[in-house]
Amino acid sequence: MRKRAFTLVELLVVIGIIALLISILLPSLSKARESANRTACLSNIKQITLAFIMYTTENKGYFPFCALNANPQLPEDFVWWTQASMPYIGEHGIGPYLKLSPTNYKVMVCPSDQTDFRKRGGGYPFSYALNNLMTSEFGGAGGSWGNIPSGTEKSVIAAKISQVKQSSEKILIFEEDERTIDDGNGSIYCDPSHRSLLNLLALRHDSTKRRVADDPSSGILPNRDGKGVVGFCDGHSDYIERSRSASKAACVADPDKSPVSGWLDP
Repeated sequence: MRKRAFTLVELLVVIGIIALLISILLPSLSKARESANRTACLSNIKQITLAFIMYTTENKGYFPFCALNANPQLPEDFVWWTQASMPYIGEHGIGPYLKLSPTNYKVMVCPSDQTDFRKRGGGYPFSYALNNLMTSEFGGAGGSWGNIPSGTEKSVIAAKISQVKQSSEKILIFEEDERTIDDGNGSIYCDPSHRSLLNLLALRHDSTKRRVADDPSSGILPNRDGKGVVGFCDGHSDYIERSRSASKAACVADPDKSPVSGWLDP
């Protein structure tokens, strides 16, 4: 008896059905993977914010320094990140509380962050930056962090965690967009005259993100409704809109003591 085999038409139909099913399932799988990465990122941020709180507890309430590109090896910086200082990453700032080492700093990197791409360069290997209004260092050699009008640092910056009002609403650490990140100093709230220094909340977990328009020097905040991961001064992490992340209400420790006019306030 002759054995019956599949015809070419039948094989093509089966292959077409399989291809259709794959095309339907792939977006769902990608979305599930990104959701898992977002959960991991939220966990990273929570651990980092708790490390900051432990640091302030052991340092009379003072925040560490911002780990600015110009001063990457200051003992007070919240993290040591340059190639030269990386061997000592576990000895300073929040390093001891997170048990960081030159070969183990996974908690500092978002699973979705392609750290080999940084539009501004700088060599910063991590995904998270400190809100530079929460630091005990009042600016660099120029007397200002650049995004803060010169001479107003002490009225704007909270040197101690006790100076932060409504800590559950104030951003301490945030996941920064790869188009603006270049160091640990996060200028997430800016004087409009220094918009080129503005650091953006990363939207890599948000399927509604609009990459093409992400230009921090354009004078606008593109995709203001896009969401990213932040950590607050009370130790909790959340997934919030970029517009909220750049507001005075979320960034300034004590709005009553900070400039009211002339600042970016979506």
